[in-house]
Amino acid sequence: MKNKLVEQAMATRKDYDIKDGDPVTNLCIAVVEQAAKDYRSAYKKLKMLNGNNYCKKEKAQCQKTMREIRAFFHSDYGDILTFGKGEYIFERLVNELLDDDLKY
Repeated sequence: MKNKLVEQAMATRKDYDIKDGDPVTNLCIAVVEQAAKDYRSAYKKLKMLNGNNYCKKEKAQCQKTMREIRAFFHSDYGDILTFGKGEYIFERLVNELLDDDLKY
């Protein structure tokens, strides 16, 4: 099952020859989905650790992971794997997490 963010980005594609079920496309989608999952996980863990002064290493690792994933989505490589929608997908990911924060 494709990630909702990836599906939305792929729905807006125009200049790319993308075929659903193509192994290369599937690999690109899997890499992007994993990056989104890793970002969500690091964000939620960092939020859980907030206020705990004894977990500085874990907090630093979460922040590092989030920085690296943000850089991936804004990179040329990320643009290739997201079919030119890296910044769009990252923006949607962040908005999704912020919306979840507002719900609780």
